[in-house]
Amino acid sequence: GPGASEVSIWLVDEAIAELDLSEAQAAAIERIRSESADRIWRLETAIADTRSALRAVEEAAVFDEAMAGNLIRQQVEIAAYLWGTRTRIASDVYRILTPEQCLALSTLRSQQEGLRQEGPEWRDRRGR
Repeated sequence: GPGASEVSIWLVDEAIAELDLSEAQAAAIERIRSESADRIWRLETAIADTRSALRAVEEAAVFDEAMAGNLIRQQVEIAAYLWGTRTRIASDVYRILTPEQCLALSTLRSQQEGLRQEGPEWRDRRGR
């Protein structure tokens, strides 16, 4: 089912918890997350499905260039919808926050992005 995504790590509880949200803010953010969870899950599932289909094309005895191209175009389109959805969620969350909380969330997002770019071992270093 729907779950927190690695790509939208800024929405995970540990980042939000650092913002000292009011009860109303926390409820509004939870509502945004729950309202978008199904759409995100469907898009992530569609990406996984096209990835699996593309893998089957790669492993086939005869390469089907047209099929590969169609699957790649589908995956790009789905990824664009997913990115757009996450961008809308981020905008909705920022509109709920105070200016100080917006700055804090932006800082957390930048720090987490920097850690992700350092390599796969970033999770081991984030607590340091």
